Amino acid sequence: MTALDSILKKADKVEVGIDDKLDKEDIDKCKVLEKELKKFLDFAKGYIKHLDNNYEPIKDIELLEYDYDLDKLKRNMQNKIKEKIERFMRKIINYFEEKYNITFQNKNNFIEENRDNEDIEYQIIVEEIFNQLGGMSFKEKAKKELKEKWRNNTTNSYNKIQVKNNRISISDYMNYGHNIISEEIEINHRTKDDLNLLTEILSLYEYNSSDTTTEFIWFRNHLINASSPQEFIKKNMINSEKIEGIRLYKNQKIVIYFQKPKYAREFGREYMKLDV
Repeated sequence: MTALDSILKKADKVEVGIDDKLDKEDIDKCKVLEKELKKFLDFAKGYIKHLDNNYEPIKDIELLEYDYDLDKLKRNMQNKIKEKIERFMRKIINYFEEKYNITFQNKNNFIEENRDNEDIEYQIIVEEIFNQLGGMSFKEKAKKELKEKWRNNTTNSYNKIQVKNNRISISDYMNYGHNIISEEIEINHRTKDDLNLLTEILSLYEYNSSDTTTEFIWFRNHLINASSPQEFIKKNMINSEKIEGIRLYKNQKIVIYFQKPKYAREFGREYMKLDV
């Protein structure tokens, strides 16, 4: 069996199961990107065939510097083929990394190994990503990485955590900027990152989805666009089924208020690995 036959056989095997694990939106996106690649490859192969059929290699050394050197033209197109294949693989990988907030650890090695593979298909790329996920779906992996990121940002040695009644307080969570003249806190890119993570993890706890939902989007945008620190530093009501509200403090502490004490304990155990 040739290498090409092996690749095609692998693609046939992959095609059976991979699409069943993907949302229709994901499949449609992959097919659009793959169609763009195949269209270019058809053109590139036709271009190289045209050169082979209509031009003779230049033997005069003095003329080799010119662009119409046959070997140079073919090499340029072959390099473009590799670039297009690499770009296709990166687009597929980046799409899933961004949509599901996952990290493909081995992507550079995978891309390097497949830059010459003109028979690459999206199923082969997605299969490699699934292999890295260890049997988890994209959404399961995204949830796992989000929980890990939250714990890494809240359970450090400098974070003091207290679970009391229906609330959890976490010291030194928020990162603010400071106005030198007014000496008031300001919103900067780190503040926004902190708010994004906070709303994502609470959405995950409330709705089992890392996609930020309406009430949490409102909360985040309201604080990012706050007209004064007083508007920012106060208890902001959420009033979802499990979350009552969130209060931020100038000293970087946050307090999450839950609708019931059992929700505070549950969040502490499952999302922060606290013994409560």
